[in-house]
Amino acid sequence: MYHKNNDATIYEMSYGSAPYGSSAFGGLSIQLVSCPTETKYSGDTITLKATPKGGTAPYYVEFRKNGTTIDPSRLGSLSNPIINAPEDIEITRTYILNDADIVAAITGTITFSVYMVDSCPTVVQSCTQECTINIGCLTPVCNFTVT
Repeated sequence: MYHKNNDATIYEMSYGSAPYGSSAFGGLSIQLVSCPTETKYSGDTITLKATPKGGTAPYYVEFRKNGTTIDPSRLGSLSNPIINAPEDIEITRTYILNDADIVAAITGTITFSVYMVDSCPTVVQSCTQECTINIGCLTPVCNFTVT
């Protein structure tokens, strides 16, 4: 799979033991496939992807920014959370950083995450995975003219 530089997170959820580089929670494991290391700026696009699988479908999938559910208006008006997500189907949402995101990032970082829950009737399985990105400020252009 090709990963663009602006992909913030690509998640793969499966049931059972967690593979190397992943975290396991309550029987489900989630592997963080990519998390960018380059600094992001206002106007940059962040692509969030989740592919629930291996548990009991359907799934509840929720994309978050700094621990709070991202409003669908920031994700191209696509639903978030995603209720009744099918098995092994990639869910993609695009988030465009704006000046308000940069100003609010007082630590110089923004943490994006995904929270997933399966539909097991006896013991519901859930998992959360995070990706923290560094943010920066662009040098302003002083459009000063004297006439």
